[in-house]
Amino acid sequence: MSNAPETLLQRLADVAVRLTRADSAGICTLESRGGEESFRWHGVAGSLAGVTDFETPRDRSPCGVVLQTDAPQ
Repeated sequence: MSNAPETLLQRLADVAVRLTRADSAGICTLESRGGEESFRWHGVAGSLAGVTDFETPRDRSPCGVVLQTDAPQ
C-alpha cells in the first residue's frame, strides 16, 4: 500500500469483485460543492470498470440509496 497509495481504492474494488464474485464493485466518496452533493468514483471493477473519477449526483446514485436506507443494495 505504501508503494502506490493512489491505486489502493482500485485494488480494493478489484479484490471485492474477486472475493464476492459480484458483477461489479466500486469505491466512492460523498463530496459537496456549492451546496450540491455528489459521489465521485475512485475505484471501479467488474462490468463497470473504467468509470473512475466519474461524478454522480447524490439523488441519482445507488450510493445515495444506500445512505438513505442505511442498508446494502
